[in-house]
Amino acid sequence: YVLPYLLVAGAEFFQGTFAVFWRWTFEYSGGAASNVPLSVGLDALAKVYLPMITHGFEAVWVLGMVGLLALPFVHLERRGKVFLGCLLVFSVLGVLPGFYFRNHYFIIMLPALCLSAVVLLRDAMGSLGGSAGRAAVLVVLAVLGLGVARNADYFFFQEPDRLVRE
Repeated sequence: YVLPYLLVAGAEFFQGTFAVFWRWTFEYSGGAASNVPLSVGLDALAKVYLPMITHGFEAVWVLGMVGLLALPFVHLERRGKVFLGCLLVFSVLGVLPGFYFRNHYFIIMLPALCLSAVVLLRDAMGSLGGSAGRAAVLVVLAVLGLGVARNADYFFFQEPDRLVRE
């Protein structure tokens, strides 16, 4: 586990950029991890970041959360359940250090949420069968379409330079 880090550190050293590498991997992350109290971080998460990252796609996040909560009850091999559970735990741990959030930090949670939603839908479609299963797929497509429509300005019309600055 140490070898990849040592290889990158060595490459940075030989390129003459080790000081920048050290700043971003140790100094910056260490400072961010120690500057925000728990109460302030949780308050910012609830009031600022969750509404921002879920905007327009609230139903997708809810479906993923329901999938995670239903994980013990769906028809899936034990190792699949363990994998999804661990993926969620480590995704959350990847977001939480220091309670210092940025919008893009939450991207690492999407695989766990989406896989859980897919497992839930697959299980529901198997249980419901036929037309009810197809209806579930249509509902998911409608939810995704609604999210895209609510964010159409962002996805289709804003200038890339403006998006980067926001």
